[in-house]
Amino acid sequence: MENTYKRGMGRMRALIDGDFMGRRQAAEEEFRARVAADPALAAEAGDPWSTLAEIQPVQARLYPAYSLLEGRAGGGSRLFGFAQTLVRAAQERDKPRDSACPSSPTAACRWCSSACLRTCPPIRRWTSCSSAGGCPRPARS
Repeated sequence: MENTYKRGMGRMRALIDGDFMGRRQAAEEEFRARVAADPALAAEAGDPWSTLAEIQPVQARLYPAYSLLEGRAGGGSRLFGFAQTLVRAAQERDKPRDSACPSSPTAACRWCSSACLRTCPPIRRWTSCSSAGGCPRPARS
């Protein structure tokens, strides 16, 4: 708890420190100038700063709900995490593979997309499968 408090206070102090933010602004301007000075790099990078500026209002509008639903929902409960995974797997299950969310259990784990997900009895114990997504699946008894 104390470390979390110290981290938050350190971040806040950095954000309100005029000298620090001035150095960050100067570094940003220098970086943009270096990208603009290299035509090949500028062509490859495009204008990510405009894209970021356009998305900021959307992110600011969505952040409060996202933070509550994704960051704090369930109070860190493992059971809530399992329930969240099951609901998302059910939502993604019937989507074509190319339109499913890449990080969804359906896309990450063959087991989750099998008929077993629809027909298995309630799950009592969980382990992680060996897929890259590490989605939960019931342990074999």
